[in-house]
Amino acid sequence: MILNKKAIELSINFLVILVISLTIFGFGIKFLYDLFQGANDLEDLTFEDIDNQIAELMCGGNERVCLPNNHLTIKRGEFEPVGMKIINMIDTSTSTTFSVTVTHGSFIDENGVSTQGTFTNVDCVPSCSSGTARTESIKNNEERDFGVGINVETGAVSGTYIFDVKVEYINTTNALIEYYTDKLYIEIP
Repeated sequence: MILNKKAIELSINFLVILVISLTIFGFGIKFLYDLFQGANDLEDLTFEDIDNQIAELMCGGNERVCLPNNHLTIKRGEFEPVGMKIINMIDTSTSTTFSVTVTHGSFIDENGVSTQGTFTNVDCVPSCSSGTARTESIKNNEERDFGVGINVETGAVSGTYIFDVKVEYINTTNALIEYYTDKLYIEIP
């Protein structure tokens, strides 16, 4: 009888160790799966996602308007979005209507010669050549993202295209008041 009791204890100990071993093995498999899944997620992360995250970090302050990347290099035949963040810091109890306009400024060719005027092969959405404004109503102390798309046609001349970015708001008398101005530099290699 004593021999059977020891055999049963040994069998139970073996089963306990087997269950613990299988549990640890399962956790190891789960850990490896999560590790490889994380590597795949990093692989799927594009440069655009990284740029957007950096732009969020760069616009983390209390600037009224943040245009984090105003120097871009775009190849011929490509379309590139440009984002900006506007914070309504106008002391009003109601929303304020903001107007964003991007217009053609000047062009500097490879020899450093500058010319003013409309570019025929580089434009933006909404249209820069017509001076079409994009308007948005923003509540006090709220922020809003605005996007402008730069379209470079295949026949664009190499050089630097300079666009004028203007953010205005409409006051209580329906007059446009300047809120922010900057330049957007597009380099075509």
